[in-house]
Amino acid sequence: KEFDQFKRNNLSSRSSQPKWTSIGPFDNPAPASMNRGVGRINVIAYHPTNSDIIYAGAPSGGFWISNDKGSNWTQSNTDDKPRFGVSAIAVIPVSGSEPIILIGTGDRDANDAPGLGVYISYDGGINFTESNDGISNNTVVNKMVVSADDPNVIFAATTSGIYKSEDQGKSWDRKSSLDFIDLFYHPTDETFM
Repeated sequence: KEFDQFKRNNLSSRSSQPKWTSIGPFDNPAPASMNRGVGRINVIAYHPTNSDIIYAGAPSGGFWISNDKGSNWTQSNTDDKPRFGVSAIAVIPVSGSEPIILIGTGDRDANDAPGLGVYISYDGGINFTESNDGISNNTVVNKMVVSADDPNVIFAATTSGIYKSEDQGKSWDRKSSLDFIDLFYHPTDETFM
């Protein structure tokens, strides 16, 4: 009774003027027999100094960049691999240069794309190369976090464990062999995850 009373007194009807507007794309090249959706996004990240630049990872559609706050998008050079999925993005600021961008591959939710470990870009996300020294083959990378105290230190939660890099993602050491979906730094002490 109390909950019903609360709902009656506290819920208002929906606005006739929604705050969201669809901007497309509205045309999908998929055959009519397939789902007409345009896919899903697993992760979004931002350029450290340019608020116009947004990065997005699609679980079977690769890595995308917008230079105009999301109005237009271009795909990076990740199309050479079939079903290249991105479920994690880590951005490392570099003074006077483009940020280093690491992407964690695979589809963490539906396994629509295989895990290929970590890829790294030194040109702001245009071109990527494999950066899996120490990471098991066929690993889905679910999340990456960069230390606020030391941007050389990155942790990755993966299907084959938690990995730590102390050289901006060039090499990795496994710290646990369990399957991890997510991880965060403690809000006041980075020595705890």
